[in-house]
Amino acid sequence: MTRSSLPEASTPPYTFRLPTKGVDPYYGLTRAWYYSAESKGLLNLVRLRDRGKKRGVTLIRYEQVKALIDSQRDN
Repeated sequence: MTRSSLPEASTPPYTFRLPTKGVDPYYGLTRAWYYSAESKGLLNLVRLRDRGKKRGVTLIRYEQVKALIDSQRDN
């Protein structure tokens, strides 16, 4: 089954992974945009890693990004 033939989820995910390259599949925003928004205090990124490891996974809360975009649209 190819990605394009998969059914769309009826509910959005709670979190999704920060894109390693390109843009995220939900909002079309880049990794750099997310890091910039975090440094400005607009978003909180969730970082998961095993104890003693240097690398891990960075997650983004879907609803937090949605709320930020909605608040900017209303301005």
